[in-house]
Amino acid sequence: MYAGIAEPVLLHATHIVPWAECATDAERMDVHNGLLPSALSDAAFDAGLVSFADDGAVLVCPTRRLRGRNAFGVDPGRRWKD
Repeated sequence: MYAGIAEPVLLHATHIVPWAECATDAERMDVHNGLLPSALSDAAFDAGLVSFADDGAVLVCPTRRLRGRNAFGVDPGRRWKD
């Protein structure tokens, strides 16, 4: 989802498992529970329009036709870890 945006004001730090839903403080502080997507990609993630497989592959909601998905950095052929 990260589209190579270098302007910090356009990025939004977010938790994969929301802070309030974490079972322990260790889970809240886990560095692997965070992402730094663009604000638009973060909104798509929070809305369930995009997600990630265990191997980092970007998953796009199959029931939605996302027009302009490349415009906000959603590339189903890419892995988050790339």
